[in-house]
Amino acid sequence: MGVSVAILFFILWIIAFQKIEEKIIRKKAASLLKKGDKTRLLGKKIMLIGENGNKVIGENFTEMIPKEIISDIGIYDDMILIFLIGYRGYL
Repeated sequence: MGVSVAILFFILWIIAFQKIEEKIIRKKAASLLKKGDKTRLLGKKIMLIGENGNKVIGENFTEMIPKEIISDIGIYDDMILIFLIGYRGYL
């Protein structure tokens, strides 16, 4: 009986996880947009990829991103997403 309840809970968690994760991401994004300067989050940027890390150049800032803190890279038709350890991402 206990195993079947655990399996049922696991299946429900898998189904609900995507919606829960999306809701959390939306809340974080809304929170970031409400706070101060949004130029780092939105807008066009230039990224220079080097051996020691990446350099992101925006209209009002330049930032070095060491390759040690990059957790994942997503490549799409219209954008490249670089996810850093933590919650930040560059578009």
